[in-house]
Amino acid sequence: MIFLVSKISFSVYIHLGDIKMLLVASGSYGKVYKTLDNRIIKRTSLVSHEVENEPVLEYTTIRELAFLSNIKHPNIISKHSQDLKGGIPSLVDIHLDNGGLSLSQFSRQQTTKERSKDIAYIAFQCIKALYYLEVNNIAHLDIKLSNIVINPKTKHVYMIDFGGCIFNPTDNDMVWCSTRGYRPPEHVKKSKQKYVVNTKCDIFSFGLSMFAYFFAEIPDDKYLPQDKYDLFKVFKNKTIDDLCNFQDLTILKILHSCVNIDNNKRPKASDLYYMSYFKKFRKDDTFKYIPVINSIPTGYKTMINEHFKPLLQTELKNLVKEFNMPNLYSHSILLLDKILAEVDIEEWEKDLEYISLFCLHVSYLLLDNSKTTKEDMFYNYDDYNICFVDIANKILPLLDFNVFIKLI
Repeated sequence: MIFLVSKISFSVYIHLGDIKMLLVASGSYGKVYKTLDNRIIKRTSLVSHEVENEPVLEYTTIRELAFLSNIKHPNIISKHSQDLKGGIPSLVDIHLDNGGLSLSQFSRQQTTKERSKDIAYIAFQCIKALYYLEVNNIAHLDIKLSNIVINPKTKHVYMIDFGGCIFNPTDNDMVWCSTRGYRPPEHVKKSKQKYVVNTKCDIFSFGLSMFAYFFAEIPDDKYLPQDKYDLFKVFKNKTIDDLCNFQDLTILKILHSCVNIDNNKRPKASDLYYMSYFKKFRKDDTFKYIPVINSIPTGYKTMINEHFKPLLQTELKNLVKEFNMPNLYSHSILLLDKILAEVDIEEWEKDLEYISLFCLHVSYLLLDNSKTTKEDMFYNYDDYNICFVDIANKILPLLDFNVFIKLI
C-alpha cells in the first residue's frame, strides 16, 4: 500500500486510494485521520509492536472492534466498517455525524461565558455514556478531552477511543488509565490510595475532563495527590477566582464530587444520571439503560482467535519445513485448535513466539513415540527457556492428553 503525503495549510493529508484524509491525531498505537465526508479512520501502527518474523496482535484495535460491533448509544461513536486484512487489524472506520471537534479544540474556540453555559449539557451527555458503560460493567480507562468529540453546532457529544476499555474489570487486571494527567489517584504511582480498577475510575477522569474543558487547560501530569485532590495544583494557571466564573454552582459541586481522591466516595454514573439537577435534560432522553452487551467478552476472544489462528498456521508451515515427518503439520494444527478453545491467548502477548514452537514440539514427540508421557514432555522442555516451560505448565493441564494421543 502506497501513501502520498502532502502538506496543505500546515495540515498533513494522506491519499488512500481515492480517499483524502487529514491527520488529526497520533499516538503510540497509530494515527487517526478524518476524511472529507466526516469519517474517522484509525490506522494501527506496525512499528512499535511488530517483532520480526513473528505474529503480531494489536489487542487494542481488536478490543475496540469487539466493543463497537456490539453497542449502539447516542453518545458513543459508531463503527462504520472495518478491515482486518493483511495479517493485522490495521483499519477502523468510524462515522462522525455531521463532523466534530475534540472537546479540547472546542474549549479553545469558546469564551469562558460560553463554556460556563454549555458545560452542564456536555457533562450530562458524558454521564449518559458512562451510565451505559456502568450498566454493562465496562471501564473506558482513557477518558480525556481529546477522546470526547462534539458537534460545534448542535453540541452533541460522542465518546471515542475504546481501545483501552476493560470488560468486567477486577482489581486483578492490573491495568491503569492510559493518560497520566487524567489518571485517578488509585492509578498514580507513589499515591497513598489503594490500587483498584472499576467504572468509578472513569468518573474521576470524566470530572477532571470537565474542569479541563471549563478552564480550557490540560491538567498537569506530574501532580501527585496526597490527602485531597487540589485542582489548583493540577491547573497551575487557575485560581479560586476562575471558579467564580461558573454560572451554576450546582454543576461545580457535582463535578467536584467526581474528583474525590477516594474511589469509594465518588458517585456512580447511575447516581449522577438520576440527580434532580439533570432532570431538565433527562426528560428528553429516550434511551433504555439495560444490559445489552454481555456477549462482548466472548466476541472479543473470538475476534482475537480468528486473527491469531491464520498467523500461527503460517508460522507452523514455516517450522515444519525443517522436518521430514508426515502429518506433523496437521497434528500441530489440531493441537493449536485445542489451545485456542481452552486458554486466554491475550495473556501471552509476550510469549507468542513460543506458541507455534510448543504445538510443533508436542506433536513431534507424540508422532515420534506414542508412548510419550506428560512427564517426558516436561523433561524435554529443559532445552528451552523458562518462558517455554511456563507455557507448557499452563497448557497441558487444560488439554485432554489421553484423547489427543489416541488421535495420533
